[in-house]
Amino acid sequence: MALLFKNVPAEQLGVGDVSSFLSAQVFLNLNHRWLEDQTPSGEDAKTAASRLGVGEVELFDAFEARRSRLAAWLREHNKDSSLILRRVEAAVTSGDSQEDFGDEWGELKTQPGDFARQKEMPSASWYAAQPGEAFRPWMLRTTQGMPGTGARQVSVNLGQYGAKRDGLELLPTWAVSSGDFLEAVGRIDAHCVEREAAAKRVWKDLVGRAGYSVQRWLPDDRGFEGDSHAKAWLKCKIYRPQELRPEETWLQHVLSPVLAVVPKLSSYELRLSGRVPETEAWLGALLPGPAEPTCLKEIRVQRSPPLVEVYNIIENGRIFYRSLCFSSDISSSFHAPTTAQFLLQNSQSAGWSVAAGEAAAVMEPSHSIIVLRSSETVGRQSHVPRRFLRGLLPDALLLRYRFWRNDHVKA
Repeated sequence: MALLFKNVPAEQLGVGDVSSFLSAQVFLNLNHRWLEDQTPSGEDAKTAASRLGVGEVELFDAFEARRSRLAAWLREHNKDSSLILRRVEAAVTSGDSQEDFGDEWGELKTQPGDFARQKEMPSASWYAAQPGEAFRPWMLRTTQGMPGTGARQVSVNLGQYGAKRDGLELLPTWAVSSGDFLEAVGRIDAHCVEREAAAKRVWKDLVGRAGYSVQRWLPDDRGFEGDSHAKAWLKCKIYRPQELRPEETWLQHVLSPVLAVVPKLSSYELRLSGRVPETEAWLGALLPGPAEPTCLKEIRVQRSPPLVEVYNIIENGRIFYRSLCFSSDISSSFHAPTTAQFLLQNSQSAGWSVAAGEAAAVMEPSHSIIVLRSSETVGRQSHVPRRFLRGLLPDALLLRYRFWRNDHVKA
């Protein structure tokens, strides 16, 4: 609509022209991610098209060239400006343009080009400095608006609705591009408001999804010494087959064929916690580094039927999860990795199995996206992505259900 009305001369502008052009601008600024879906960067920006189907730079030029013209028109046509601004509000809030029909809108005296409802406009005394009031408190008070108002404001200068810093914004790119977020919420066309911004975490509430919020954590940089989960393995003894007791030698018989065909796994330092049980054993696999280990995996060895599973230990929001990355026999595991499948022979049983997965791949620390929901019945819950449950639950269940963890349950 904006492109249809961009060539209308100023003297021919009418109520329909102004309301359509301004509504399109405000709606796009509130709901569209500008310049994030462009065609290849080598193409001229003037002709690059996004999901809108038109050049976004051309739209920017149209909005920029007409903002002062629109503001002047609204000042000159005070009788029609209230109707237009109500239509703009209805367009961006999916409301009825006839709602609050008696509300009159006007231009803020200290903010030319910004319009608000007359009944929410501060009086002249509001802008005057109060006795003993310093500059910073005065500036914050006068720019944030009067307390208790709905902050319904249309800025022709910026093409925005709700310019009283109510915080409404599109979901950040880091949430939209996250598979964990899409898995938990099911859609990405949502708005949010900021709840908290800390050094290591950003927390935003979803608008229109009661009780839902999303967090983004920076990668965990504490190292092994600051990580209680990894530090526990550092205290365990190094796995040496020659030191196993006679009743523990089954561990060597099951594990050795896998280490032979996956040589990169041999570069990890294996550690064993205590005595080896009769049926199942867990080992920690630490990748040595210059000062401390740089990667941690956990290995589950099952005696009968012979099975070796390798799990990545992944930190997500300062909580650690196991995720199956390798299985020596996919017919005996809950998850079947889809990469690097090969035949594996067990020398003890003389049997063959199909092994799959990347056992030695190094997992680098990365950002975490946590989706939370809360209700009066169960309290607050955190979404557990399917990738953190691979190998722990059958794939059939992971594909069918979403999983949530109650906050009062320890990891």
